[in-house]
Amino acid sequence: QNGVEVVYISENLRGDDSDDLVLGTKQWLARQESKDKSRDSIRGQLSRIFKGLSSPGHPYGYYRQIEDKEGKVIQVCKRGEKSRANNEDYTRLIPGDALEINVIRRIFDCYANKGMGKRLIARMLNKEGIPSPRGKKWGLCAIETILSNQTYIGNLVYNKTSKAKFHRIVKTLNGYEAEYKGKVIRPKTERYRNEEQWIVIENKIEPIIPKELFYKAQRVRAERNK
Repeated sequence: QNGVEVVYISENLRGDDSDDLVLGTKQWLARQESKDKSRDSIRGQLSRIFKGLSSPGHPYGYYRQIEDKEGKVIQVCKRGEKSRANNEDYTRLIPGDALEINVIRRIFDCYANKGMGKRLIARMLNKEGIPSPRGKKWGLCAIETILSNQTYIGNLVYNKTSKAKFHRIVKTLNGYEAEYKGKVIRPKTERYRNEEQWIVIENKIEPIIPKELFYKAQRVRAERNK
């Protein structure tokens, strides 16, 4: 429109009105390729998930252990460290810093057994000068995240959130599969999934706290939320 010539390197387009039909076709093909990659990516994720070979995030109190296909340890990644893993490597969670593990156990004990609320626990940890998972002061959100995290009893939980654009993981009668929404999904409006869509793989990592203590804390949370 401004008299600037456009030269296309790889698509063999001419840069004039004759490109209108070709451009539409190529854009459609590119979108179809993105859809196919989205579906195939989810299938690969599900395969790794049910083998316990992919860790959801980097929870407080754990390290990420990077392994190759033969199970050889490549790296033990602490919090804040950059992972050297590639698409062919596997990631496992292993118990991490002893101080962080002790803090997690104290949080559950104070909340479930000593009647302390989240605000009081946060004040206690801040008074002792213990850094939060983000290296700052403790707040209600940090305490709530720990109390609700099934990782600490050895369970891996996936599909709690979704940033999908074309496909997302859904639970069906035959298990889990990739579902296409028919249009581009808006990540912000689709981010949090209902609990029935979560994928919970039990007893895949070494737990930090007993299950009895964890579920007692969940009962206390439910009562207080009322």
